[in-house]
Amino acid sequence: MSHDIATAPQGGVAVPHLTDSLLASLVVLSFVAFFQFGAGIAYWAIPSTYLGKANAAVGIGLVSSIGVFGGFVSPSLLGFIKDLTGSLDNGIFTIALLMLAGGLAILLLLPARAVRVG
Repeated sequence: MSHDIATAPQGGVAVPHLTDSLLASLVVLSFVAFFQFGAGIAYWAIPSTYLGKANAAVGIGLVSSIGVFGGFVSPSLLGFIKDLTGSLDNGIFTIALLMLAGGLAILLLLPARAVRVG
């Protein structure tokens, strides 16, 4: 899971620098999507293994709610940063840093028993 957390933000940081090559941008975005969705699968497993049977539904609902909230906030944040700085690149860098911060929080703050399955 740690390689998923590190690769997606790195790709997000690389994309604004690849404006000259459509092929390079598509390849990097494909890698970002691959690793981001791979990490997402692990995140969905955390509530049911960490919280137990009684509270698993609440945890899954919370993960879903945070995802929906992020789907609203991220485009708004990108637009706000673009209006503020005049560049969409800065917004993409900000989203990549938020992805990295979230991944590091999972790696460093979550107990090892939370990601054990079985």
